Amino acid sequence: MFTQEINSESAENFNGASPAMSTTGYANAKKPCLCLWTSDLSAVVCLADRFAVIDLLNIPQTIEQGMHIILVDRDTPEAAVWQGIYRILASGNSPEIYQAQLPIMSFVTDEALSSGELAGQIVEFSQLWECWLKTRSQNKLTLQEAVQIAQVVLRYESGSQLNTQLGMLRVRCGENSYDWNKIVWQLKKEQLLPVQKTDSVQNANGSSDTSLLSVPPMTVQKHESKEIKSIVTGVSGILSSNLSDVQESFELDSLCTESGINPKLFSQIVARERVRLDEVSPEDEMRLKALMDWDNTQIDWEAILPAPLARDLVHDGDMLNVDPVVIWQPLMATTASLGGSKINLSMGSRKIPSVLWSAIVLESGGGKSRADSLVVEPLRKMQGEAMTRYEEEYKKYQQELKSWEKEHEKEEEMPVSPILRKLMFEVATIQAVLKRSAENKGHGSLWSRDELAGLFNSLGQFSKGEDESMQILLKLWDGSGVSVDRVSLADSYFAESTAISITGGIQPGVFRRIFSDADDSNGTQARILFAVPKARRQRYTEGFLHLSERLPLLYKWLDELPETSVQLNPEAKAYYKKIVDVLGYQIEETINPAIRTWMSKLPTQILRIALNLHLIEQFYSPSKNIKVLTKETLERAVKLGQYYRSAFHVLQEKVSNSDEISTILLQICDRASKSKDGVSARDIYRPLNSIKTRAKAAGREVSAYTQDLFNKLVEMGYGLLTRVGRCVKFIASKQDNSENDFIATDTTATDEKSGYDCLSAEEVHVSDYHCQELSVTGDDSTLPLDHGEGAVIDESEIVEEEIPSIETESDISYSLLQFEEDDGDISKFVGSPVEVRSLDTGIVKFVGQMISFNLRNGFITVATEQGNRDAYFCEAFIVG
Repeated sequence: MFTQEINSESAENFNGASPAMSTTGYANAKKPCLCLWTSDLSAVVCLADRFAVIDLLNIPQTIEQGMHIILVDRDTPEAAVWQGIYRILASGNSPEIYQAQLPIMSFVTDEALSSGELAGQIVEFSQLWECWLKTRSQNKLTLQEAVQIAQVVLRYESGSQLNTQLGMLRVRCGENSYDWNKIVWQLKKEQLLPVQKTDSVQNANGSSDTSLLSVPPMTVQKHESKEIKSIVTGVSGILSSNLSDVQESFELDSLCTESGINPKLFSQIVARERVRLDEVSPEDEMRLKALMDWDNTQIDWEAILPAPLARDLVHDGDMLNVDPVVIWQPLMATTASLGGSKINLSMGSRKIPSVLWSAIVLESGGGKSRADSLVVEPLRKMQGEAMTRYEEEYKKYQQELKSWEKEHEKEEEMPVSPILRKLMFEVATIQAVLKRSAENKGHGSLWSRDELAGLFNSLGQFSKGEDESMQILLKLWDGSGVSVDRVSLADSYFAESTAISITGGIQPGVFRRIFSDADDSNGTQARILFAVPKARRQRYTEGFLHLSERLPLLYKWLDELPETSVQLNPEAKAYYKKIVDVLGYQIEETINPAIRTWMSKLPTQILRIALNLHLIEQFYSPSKNIKVLTKETLERAVKLGQYYRSAFHVLQEKVSNSDEISTILLQICDRASKSKDGVSARDIYRPLNSIKTRAKAAGREVSAYTQDLFNKLVEMGYGLLTRVGRCVKFIASKQDNSENDFIATDTTATDEKSGYDCLSAEEVHVSDYHCQELSVTGDDSTLPLDHGEGAVIDESEIVEEEIPSIETESDISYSLLQFEEDDGDISKFVGSPVEVRSLDTGIVKFVGQMISFNLRNGFITVATEQGNRDAYFCEAFIVG
């Protein structure tokens, strides 16, 4: 093994000066620096902007004084390390070795480590080269590896040290002495003939080691030139040719050999191009587009509800600063509860009850409580009045009971205890709900919970182990009767039918915890109509809520309705048959179990929605026949059904653990949309195990794979990339989604399309590979991200200061970020006019003249009339 002789005998071969003398000579000339050596070309490029870096496979002629550390991982050729040690010693420095257990790129790209922390870690855990070589002496070598190291040793060693090293290599590769001596003799002959190399230091420093690889090594400069682009183009062409596996591998191997590129780097290029070409299929793009279009979906309330109610709903949504659907969800469930089992839709041998379960999926502070106060408060007042009546009747009953007990010998009938009319539940057990439902005798009730998580968590809270609370709850959705028998007959009860509607809210982060069964095996999610409201930014409004006056009248009218059986007219029945047929085909094509289960209940949900729309229409137009539900009303129910189907599909994708590429891309956009500054690769792959799985299958390091997906999303138009220092971030594109003013009309707009036309257009997109475009109406806007609690003020009193639009002399502009990514020379734009535009809206924030740029941190400095201002590359556009 190496000994200290290298500092004496071998040092004489290196310029004839000892390391100490060389170091002293250089110390006065230049301050020593930290220099890292690695054979990983990607690491060379990555580290070049933070340290002095040398490629082990292409060592420069001049090596400066300082601390030289060779970075070694399991992929680093040992021959390259030997050559690095010799060359560093020859320059008068003493090398150290940093042995990494993981690939070098895994920690040099760690964004959590600053340059100082990274350097400190490398220096702290480095070891002397003698120690490293001693540990390596125990490791076996292949014959090829031993030959490569022997080539290096023959170039730099002589005398007894040469024989020692060659003997050690023979032992490590297990070759017999005769064959090994023949190999060494051939190596000496090859080194003397073509290159005429000697053992002199001058010759060693004056030529690169071409014997270590089968092809000439490539420098960083070469890889930054057009040659690397031609290699990438060649790889892309081969992968796009639909060749067989064997032929494709042969073509790629030939290209690697002909180009002379490092095989490891070539493999990275192949893996990256595979991701770019094959990872996202056209079907995935279609599916992602349908899911992304959800953000532009807006319910056309005017086409669904009577005009007065549509006006009030949108107006009060503005006053409460919430999406109108936040008001509609509890309103629809409340309407259904007041219809109860006394109102039903007759479908031949079966009856559709007036029962609806609705949920709002919204972050805490999104306005659910404000809407709940508006919609449910009138029902609470009705419950309070019912309680007052009950208490008065109960006092009267007690008096009558006492009188009867005194005079019961007259055989008068015993007074009947009054029953509390139960209009709503909030905090309740399932047993109490069943008992009150049996007492209601045909009346329905609303179970309203601000947080639905509390409702589901309360099931079985007084039972030990498993119980049937959830099964009982699910049975209530069908409006089924209930019969409960206790040991005591007094505690037993029976109800011919029930009508419990449910409404509440749930936070996105809680959704998967509550509905832990992703496949929805028992159909809990399938019974619920989920709404995912558009978030609104916080603002201060003031005004009167119209529905606070209208809803008490609607609720009283609904509660006093007599028992009624509603039927579809012939046109509506024919339309419904088409709906069922179309949905039947779509259900067969749906692979996702939860979505499939939900879709199977959609025909019934549409009928329930239609029944309650029918009741609302009857209230606003009393002249209509309440016993006949028309096709127009059913069409409006289909519109809402489309909205709920879309909301549920997107909700499943955003909380899914699926490794479908469209799901991963949607989750990237969803996370990026919540951060104004965008997301880094680490922000994405840390919480998503699915992306790690796909990266491993693609043969890519997870960080690089995530950036590949960033590039694909940029290519598809869903955002842009920006660089802050060394960190590359994806910024999701945002559109202006502020709602248009609602223009009311005196009549309710209807869609005259047939059921088949209404649904079959989306049929091809229902499967997991063809997500349906589930919008009700398209709108090119999105609502701001956040809003909060607060009093309401009149919007008209607030004058918002708009950012003025600045006109430029030319409509031609160039994205500075795109120019930089295309390896353009940004320096030529210094002095050019530049626009800085908002990433959110595209509005020009300021204009001026570009006076300097910082390529490392990705920003420029612009001289404006107000002074110098900085802007990121992604915001800057050269004009003129």
